[in-house]
Amino acid sequence: MSLHRLRNRLAQILPLLIGFSLGFSWFWVRGDIFTLEGLPEGYSWSRYLLSGWGMHHEGVGMYNGFREPGYFWVLSLLGDAMDSYIQAGVLISSCSVLALLICTGAIGHFFGGSWVAMSAMIALPWVATTVDASRWLNNYPMQAAVYAILLTLWLYATRKRSWVFVLLGSLVLGLSFHIDMRTIFFLPVIAVLYSWGLYRNRRTRSRNLIIFLLAFGASYAWGSAVMVPPRAATFVQKQVEQQAVTRRWQREKGPSLKAACEEIPQNELLTLSSVVTKCGFQTLQYNVDNQFRLPFGRDLSVFALLLALFFFWKRPVFGLFFSALSAPFFVWMTLTPFPERYTILYAVPLACLVPCAVGAVLSRPVYRMAASLFLLWWAWDNDFSKRDTHAMPPSSADRKTHTILLDLKKRLKPEELFLDCSRQNLEIAFAPHVNHMQLLKNGRLESYCITYMQEKESADRWLLLNVGGRYYPSHNGWEEVRRWGKSVLWYQAGTSP
Repeated sequence: MSLHRLRNRLAQILPLLIGFSLGFSWFWVRGDIFTLEGLPEGYSWSRYLLSGWGMHHEGVGMYNGFREPGYFWVLSLLGDAMDSYIQAGVLISSCSVLALLICTGAIGHFFGGSWVAMSAMIALPWVATTVDASRWLNNYPMQAAVYAILLTLWLYATRKRSWVFVLLGSLVLGLSFHIDMRTIFFLPVIAVLYSWGLYRNRRTRSRNLIIFLLAFGASYAWGSAVMVPPRAATFVQKQVEQQAVTRRWQREKGPSLKAACEEIPQNELLTLSSVVTKCGFQTLQYNVDNQFRLPFGRDLSVFALLLALFFFWKRPVFGLFFSALSAPFFVWMTLTPFPERYTILYAVPLACLVPCAVGAVLSRPVYRMAASLFLLWWAWDNDFSKRDTHAMPPSSADRKTHTILLDLKKRLKPEELFLDCSRQNLEIAFAPHVNHMQLLKNGRLESYCITYMQEKESADRWLLLNVGGRYYPSHNGWEEVRRWGKSVLWYQAGTSP
């Protein structure tokens, strides 16, 4: 290899390495990515762990039939294999966030080369929600990773001789419906990219169409056959449930949103008829004003989106990609107020938008390098995304739960028994160790609390109760060990053999 070619290769690889290293370092330092030890975090983590446990184990009402089974299927397999459902959940989320970083670089490189990819990867973890997601014990990081992978694969499928990307994209698309049905919001951009790929690759059009149909059908059928949930709600049941949740959010997010949406019947929420209404516009305004922290700022991101339309004649894939991606996104934002966790689903395209606009407008690498470095400095200096502000800090209940779990992990021995009758779902944090899951092991029956309290066992036993209940462990030889507010931990030594 000549010196000139070596310099060119280094000029292409070095920015990618810098971008990945800095992005991953931020996730490592700020988000503890791949640090499996620790306490459970994330929205409804105990419910997600319960559903993961209930996927392959018997349990009364553990599995949430309103969610798709893909995440719980993976969590259950990894949780049993790793002997810890918490560590399995953190591993899934950490791998998902790593996939977000890689896909950000791949999309940036597609539109603008190495420097654009570098700036996008560096800016991705500047949003605190994305950093926190590396330790969430729920399915949102996996959803975000799957959608980012889909966008990346179908973007590269527009190139010539791209049957491999068509194959992989079709396989992932089929599986994505078993992870979450919000895949439908990404179908327009996938359809546009696939159609553009067919248009460009006329000679392989028939082959790619056959590959898509076979791969998508096979992966969807495999998921339906393997990822079988213990129970599943119907589409109508899910819609009614989500409409009730949307109504509750509308009433909680301020008087203006509540007043604008109260006139719409609940059974008409989340339908297209509510999009072009006062409620829809008010919901859109709420989401734009409150729920999106963009690495490069809102104004510049909107300008970049307009460039996507203006430069359609020069870079049609750039215009098609961001236009087809943003249209259903804006429709979704008119349907429901977004909680913070929803924003991670679009973390990759939002981080890529401004850098990719640089790649679309500027053609010479030296100009792209200068513009990318300037944008990074400017965005860092203005701190549009409020890097140090975490939108979802632990609540007082979460902090109490963490304190109790830390104490229990120090006290409980593998052979000892533990029962949680405080209705805090702490037992699932010890899955799959059934000795510390006595309530779950016995079908979550409240009557078992009395049985457990009154019976005698050879093993040492622990019991967690709330003050003021109808249980009196001290009458049955239990010793109070510690209190956390209304939660009391009791201990009873095992009987002699």
